[in-house]
Amino acid sequence: MRRAGCERAVLALAALAWAGLAGCGPSPPAPVDRLVLVTIDTLRADHVGCYGDPNAQTPVLDAISASGIRFEQAISPAPLTMPSHGSMLTGLDPPAHGVRTNGAAPLSPEVPLATESLRDAGYATAAFVAAAVLDARYGLARGFDRYDDEASNRRAAGAGSASPSVKGRSSPASAALTASAGA
Repeated sequence: MRRAGCERAVLALAALAWAGLAGCGPSPPAPVDRLVLVTIDTLRADHVGCYGDPNAQTPVLDAISASGIRFEQAISPAPLTMPSHGSMLTGLDPPAHGVRTNGAAPLSPEVPLATESLRDAGYATAAFVAAAVLDARYGLARGFDRYDDEASNRRAAGAGSASPSVKGRSSPASAALTASAGA
């Protein structure tokens, strides 16, 4: 049952990528070579350029949106970061994957992640995390070739901002997103 949830998550991500590449013409869609999932905690969509804010300073998100799939509506299975991310990466609701709150217990290693399937299918996988509740110790790092949670560790230690880009300085996350948007 848990493997089926992971397979549903991978199929859903692949279907979304395929839908974004599929045209109305007779030729088949190109193979999906890149999948970028951007999650941002507590950001109002109406404060992002691609969602209509003409004053927004979100050029990387806007560029990704222009060349990818942007959702007008997304519904979370839980109002908390870790259970919601657990659901996105497993295809299961929180009662099925077992994470119901932030920071209490990690995702069980027995629950397969879509990132593991993507990695096993040959995709390069990376995550850049700035929320302490998504630190690698909570179980979502499995399947990622690179899981960079240093920003959340700095913030948790009180060592300053976890912002991906501060006054023109680029982080590994913003560099990867910029490269993805331009490629």
